[in-house]
Amino acid sequence: MRQVTRRFSQDDPVGVSPKLPLLARILRACYRSKVRGRTTVMLLLARTFKTLQMVPINIADWPPVYMDLRLRNSHFWFAGTPFDRSPSELDEQAVMRRFVQPGDVAFDIGANRGLHTMLLAQLAGPQGRVFAFEPNPELLPTLELTIKGLSNTTLFPNALSDSNTACTLFVPADDSMGSLADWTSDEALAKYRKTLRLGKAHTMVVQARGIDDLVASGTIQVPNFIKCDVEGAELMVFKGARKTLDQISAPAILFETGTGPAHGFGFQAADAADYLANLPRPGYRFLEIGAAGSLHPLRPADFGDRVRNVLAVPQSQRARCPELG
Repeated sequence: MRQVTRRFSQDDPVGVSPKLPLLARILRACYRSKVRGRTTVMLLLARTFKTLQMVPINIADWPPVYMDLRLRNSHFWFAGTPFDRSPSELDEQAVMRRFVQPGDVAFDIGANRGLHTMLLAQLAGPQGRVFAFEPNPELLPTLELTIKGLSNTTLFPNALSDSNTACTLFVPADDSMGSLADWTSDEALAKYRKTLRLGKAHTMVVQARGIDDLVASGTIQVPNFIKCDVEGAELMVFKGARKTLDQISAPAILFETGTGPAHGFGFQAADAADYLANLPRPGYRFLEIGAAGSLHPLRPADFGDRVRNVLAVPQSQRARCPELG
């Protein structure tokens, strides 16, 4: 499968705060009224009208994040726009603001709709670089439109893994849970799956790449910061980046742990952290991300079953983490 990269410049005609199309404004008002059947109507209209397949979501003074109302996850954002601040994942964003500096190179692995890509691009600034990776073809049209206004950002329509190969992406009704393993179909998660109306995951073939190979070819630069949310495949991403990560000047890494996604690959919740901890050069130590971006020291042995947002900090960046002592 041919790799495609997209780089956009500030010369592209993108408005900073575009207005919702008239149909979208009417539909938003109906949706906010909580009229019965509103989700069904929204999905039906979005399949018919293209303007509802690239709706601008405005957040504070950010450039717009575009969403496709054919995807159920977009409806929350659509009903709430405009937002005076990000309504999602503020704890993780507080950590990004603390660790990403102007001129840095940052990776957004599992970019989804580009919310974190947008923030990383602002933090890295004109002299920095952001490389966003998102393999789901259903998200790429709106993600490309979102990134179009970011002159320092390149989008790769690829999964990241420990090998360069075509692979299967499993995407349930909640596309943020898309993964290279069908973990949401686990029998043990039946109640969870029913509560979230995940249904049976549909599949598509995507191209996986390894970070080390992309760095060696000069396609991407060595990062200072990595955000990695790939629903259980974190260990595979890190294995494909061993040379890049096993450096004294290794990047800080924000990633998610949890037994559900990890078990889909036959991994344990702490396997990805154990792999980082055993790299000889970086000296990674770990902190759990709490409310408002607070950081609390954590050992891989303490990860347990629940989902955690974890920050891996190398020795070279330890000065930014007085919490580690």
